[in-house]
Amino acid sequence: MSLHLVAAVIMVLGLVPVKSQATEIVAGGLGDGSCGNATVTAHEASGAVVNFKSCVGRLAGNDATGDGDPLLSLLNDEDIFGATDWIFFGKSDGNNPAFLASTDQTSGIWSLWDDTAAIAGPFVISFKHGNGFSAFFFDDLISVRGGDFALSSALSGGGRNNRVNALSHASVFLSPTTSTTVAVPLPATLVFLGFGLILLGLLGGRRSRLCQLIKKGAA
Repeated sequence: MSLHLVAAVIMVLGLVPVKSQATEIVAGGLGDGSCGNATVTAHEASGAVVNFKSCVGRLAGNDATGDGDPLLSLLNDEDIFGATDWIFFGKSDGNNPAFLASTDQTSGIWSLWDDTAAIAGPFVISFKHGNGFSAFFFDDLISVRGGDFALSSALSGGGRNNRVNALSHASVFLSPTTSTTVAVPLPATLVFLGFGLILLGLLGGRRSRLCQLIKKGAA
């Protein structure tokens, strides 16, 4: 059973608190406003499922290239989600994706890598599919490692034969106040050096005790 289906079942049973964040708000008046028809959530470590606070889209074109533009410029220059100096975290596609998303699907999950710390603070996630994209703003978060999405036909422009276009990729943007870091493993040389220092310390202690015993025997 997929993660988003599990979350939906739990929500129906009333076991998980859902924080409604006024998903009908469309920021900046940009795009056709159909982003409000999509379902995009973030999952807190506490179990709460949080809806997006506001959204922008659908906008024509790509959301983010290698440096995060054009959406990064919209976030910083147009302040579509407030006066915050946003930074580009990364995309879910390419040779070295920054996080995971259910590519080639119309609904699914997005998730951070296991070695990436949880998101704590404001963030924006955008979804590119078909010939356009929409961006979704989240705030007041404590510990998020992923969530769900469901793209609607209105959001994707209908696609061919009124079908929903599948996800091409997702992109994440963070506020400088938002914390999430990648745990970098120590190089093997440093690990061996650490073991060597510990071993020398143990041998040094044994030599010192041996010298003391020899001196006592000579006395």
